Amino acid sequence: MTEPRKNYLIDGPPFQEPKRRAARVLEMAAILLEEPAYIERGDAVRCLHFRGYGVVDVMMLVDDARYEAHQQLVAKVISDE
Repeated sequence: MTEPRKNYLIDGPPFQEPKRRAARVLEMAAILLEEPAYIERGDAVRCLHFRGYGVVDVMMLVDDARYEAHQQLVAKVISDE
């Protein structure tokens, strides 16, 4: 059974409340790190859409999610040294 798509029209727009937006960005970044899809924007868009996020949500937040994924990766590399 598939999960219903996450959509701002149903769940509410993530950009209206900063905490919800930040939580959604962290959630997306974690997905992008699971599958190395944070490098290319197109790969990130396809990955997030495949994971059930709506097109509008992905387009609004994909760049922030990629940035967060890069930041988490850099923090991990620095902490491992």
